[in-house]
Amino acid sequence: MSFPSRLVFIFCVLVSFGSCQKERTGRELDPLIPDELPMLRFYESAEEFNVFALESYKKILRKNTDENAIYSPYAFALVMEILRVGVQGETAEKIEKCLHLPESFDINTKHPPLFQYTAPPQQKNPAWSYPPIFLSKHSLWFSEKFRLHEEYKDKTAKNYSVEFFPIDFSLSSAVIREKMNDWLRKTGQGRIPPVTSDIPAGTEFWLLQMLYFKAHWKHKFEHHFTKERPFTLMTGTTVTVPTMKEETACMYCEDDEVQVLEIPYFSFLYKGDAENDKKKLDMPGALGGGKFSMVIFLPKATDGITKFETNFNVARYEALMSALQQHTVEAYIPKFRIEQETDLADIAEPGFWDNFDFSGITVPGVVLNNAKATQRISMGIDEHGTEIILLGQIGYVSLGSEPPKFIADHPFMFAIREMETGTILFLGRVMDPSK
Repeated sequence: MSFPSRLVFIFCVLVSFGSCQKERTGRELDPLIPDELPMLRFYESAEEFNVFALESYKKILRKNTDENAIYSPYAFALVMEILRVGVQGETAEKIEKCLHLPESFDINTKHPPLFQYTAPPQQKNPAWSYPPIFLSKHSLWFSEKFRLHEEYKDKTAKNYSVEFFPIDFSLSSAVIREKMNDWLRKTGQGRIPPVTSDIPAGTEFWLLQMLYFKAHWKHKFEHHFTKERPFTLMTGTTVTVPTMKEETACMYCEDDEVQVLEIPYFSFLYKGDAENDKKKLDMPGALGGGKFSMVIFLPKATDGITKFETNFNVARYEALMSALQQHTVEAYIPKFRIEQETDLADIAEPGFWDNFDFSGITVPGVVLNNAKATQRISMGIDEHGTEIILLGQIGYVSLGSEPPKFIADHPFMFAIREMETGTILFLGRVMDPSK
């Protein structure tokens, strides 16, 4: 009995904020060892990439109309770049269209990375404020009946941190999963959940992605201000959830439809003379380089999230980011955790995952079908994140003399971005923080 050739993509992404991670046994994990971050290289600008980020996010929401959501366009684009480096012809055209690349795109043109990230030095006993840890690794598991082109291996290993493993896919799913999970334990330093899905019969390739992001808020929320407060759902009913509170100088803007709050993550490592170190805050390239933030988009209407997301595009995003200005804000943010597995088939056009021509990757060349593509993310925020919020203008209503209140007590959308370029790393929404 013969089985159809299979191409399987499993994207395991873990995003974490807050206090130190523990294994399920309760044992505290060793401090993370920072590493170089693979970067997107196909896009000429962050704005060009953000077109893909927002459009693909809206496609995912079509089948997730009333639930919490979390998605990483950055992680998905990395995987698509890894494939595009080797494929040609119609398969290459499909990937370029999916990524919203311009018709003038040339695979041989080398764009600089969209943003800079310098891994902070390892610390045995990190303080509460520690620069973001951002890890991403990839592994390509392929049938032993193939070999990979050396040029493809060299390019993807260098630019995207890809490791390659020939494997006998006739082995049992349990045996194959254990080999993959050994790799995940090593590269994810014990923080990435294991592969649990069955390995389908006839599998030829399995592309596995690990991504881990952890950051502390620039100013953490004080625990004693966190209280149980109501959160109104789309149905009009309310749930009671732990809600953080802080009044602080931050970046903020609003218009007739939405309030926008930007909460930055701690970016630099203080050590030595505190007074001199404080002067380094605005210096690019300082220790732990890479400035990241969470931007929360809170519609003024309790049930306004759907309309806001439908009309949200790059022009709207750029206008709101340009409008942010510093202001004292009284902010109420619910603690939440989202765990979700997303079927990525909805991002591309029908038939996208079929007839993938791997002739530029494998010897002998092969055309694969029946792909499965998922992205699994676990994300949470708590008081240890950080808090500083940014503001803006552009025909925005007067703020008056009283500090504006930003009370996230109904569904809202959020983005995690690199602050200097605006590159969107993660997009999501909170419909019910109690789940």
